[in-house]
Amino acid sequence: MLSRSGLLSSDTDYRYSSNDCNNFTRCCLCGIFSPFIFYVDSQAAINCIKIALPPYHNFFCVNCLPQPTNTTEDGPISLYWEGSLFNNNDFLSLFDGYEYYHPDDRPTYYRNYDLIITEYCELPPNYMRIVCEPMPASVRMRKLYEIFPAVHQIPLNNYSSIWEMFSKVEQKYGEILKYYLTHMH
Repeated sequence: MLSRSGLLSSDTDYRYSSNDCNNFTRCCLCGIFSPFIFYVDSQAAINCIKIALPPYHNFFCVNCLPQPTNTTEDGPISLYWEGSLFNNNDFLSLFDGYEYYHPDDRPTYYRNYDLIITEYCELPPNYMRIVCEPMPASVRMRKLYEIFPAVHQIPLNNYSSIWEMFSKVEQKYGEILKYYLTHMH
């Protein structure tokens, strides 16, 4: 699929096109399923993606996440706040390769929930050491799930409509934001 913005990269076609295909949590741009969904709230990033997607289509797989910087007439601008892990390519690379094309193709070692990852998430300082050592994929997946507070978990669900799915993801984002406002720095 061609992207209408240099900030978005999408080279996969929609694989699952059944009537309920939009009722599962998945990337808003390429439509791929992933246990790791990146929720974008930055106005700068939303402004950059609005040429390709409506404003409420703001959660992505790691491959379609808008790049951290954009070049404008005035020069490069950062799309995310300075301390955001969305600016860290090493962090983002941890989530590459877990995508799947059909809800029934989800590997059995994946948990029964997805993780909504936000621009404001905070992780233990040693998270890279925890997940970067060589290990089987199932162990790495478990460790990736464990470095995030439980508030990031959203149950796997076949929602009744795309609007219910959007509503649940947005509701989860609100819970995550509230958690970080009350529990973190």
